[in-house]
Formats: sequence, C-alpha cells, structure tokens
Amino acid sequence: MIIDVDNDVEQTSKRRLSILGPETDKLQGINKMTDAIRGFDQAERAAIVTGPLRVIVAVDSQSLEDVIIVGINAADEPGLLLRISKGLHTVGLQLHHTEAAVILDRSVSVWRCEFIEENRMEPEEIEESVKVLLERE
Repeated sequence: MIIDVDNDVEQTSKRRLSILGPETDKLQGINKMTDAIRGFDQAERAAIVTGPLRVIVAVDSQSLEDVIIVGINAADEPGLLLRISKGLHTVGLQLHHTEAAVILDRSVSVWRCEFIEENRMEPEEIEESVKVLLERE
C-alpha cells in the first residue's frame, strides 16, 4: 500500500491521503470521519448524523510498526470515549492518538493505535469486538 500525504490547495490545513491498495475504502471512510471532526467537510458532517453504529478498522503498514486506525461513528452518550478506549485496550491495542467530535447526537472518533503484544487480531476481528462492546451497553 502506498500513502502519499499532500495539502489541499484551497484548505492548506486539511491533509488528504491518496491511497492505493486493498485498504482504500476503509482508509477513505476514516479520512471522511477525520474531515468531519475537523470541520472541513460540511456535507460529510451532515451525512454522519444518520445511520447505525459504524466501526472501521484499517492498518497503515507504512510505519516501522503497523499503525491500527479505528474510526467510530456512534450515538453519543456519557462515558462513550472511555468505553471505546477500554475496549480497544481489551482487544490488545495501545492508544497513541485520538481525535473526536460530537456532531448533533453522534460521536465521531478516530483512534491511532498499535498492538501491545505479538498475538495480533485481524482488523475484522477488532471491528466485530468493538461493535459487540458498543452495542451491548
């Protein structure tokens, strides 16, 4: 997978990822969430407020260590980000950075993580585990 980061001419503070590879759709979904959090894409912000729980897990293998990127769009409620962070730790991820925003009644967050141990779950397993955790409570 090749990731090329460039600045948008009209919005220099906006960073866009041009992605080639099998994770394209997942990373583009995460990019849209990030743009909505940062307030760059008003249309995407409007689209986020509808729909069910959405969890996207992608792997950025361009770094020395694989970076796991998790995007979550869920109904906002007290303690949600704490539950998400505990859930990600439970599936074996160490959290490095997060960005989050509440858009109307939705909480949108993007988490950058790495595996704690060598026993690594597949992205699909992480996705399902987080969905189960968030739907359960």
